[in-house]
Amino acid sequence: MESFDNPERKPLIVWFGGGPGCSCMLGLISEIGPFVREKFSDEFKYTENPYSLHKLANILYLDIPAGVGYSEVFDEEYEWSDTNTGKDSYEAIKTWLDGFTNYKGREMWIGGESYSGIIIY
Repeated sequence: MESFDNPERKPLIVWFGGGPGCSCMLGLISEIGPFVREKFSDEFKYTENPYSLHKLANILYLDIPAGVGYSEVFDEEYEWSDTNTGKDSYEAIKTWLDGFTNYKGREMWIGGESYSGIIIY
């Protein structure tokens, strides 16, 4: 997701999230995204997030490990491990940058929550 203001000049944040039954989209819609769901509301009302990281950078959201959130694994012999997750994440970022070359060479920050702490550290 591109930054609100001057995205061509902003750095890239790779935001990892996930774990069993979870997606990094939780961070997008309730924590660091441009809009957040109003708390304690029975309705799905969203308001602007004054603390959104999109004011500072462009953000690439990645679910980890493979197969959680909205990611899928089609290889029945795939083995989940912290090592594979690290390698897969690295390959995903490289592949994404090959497709979106305008982000190559920019300052890049890596962040996340939950299980991603194992990979980011």
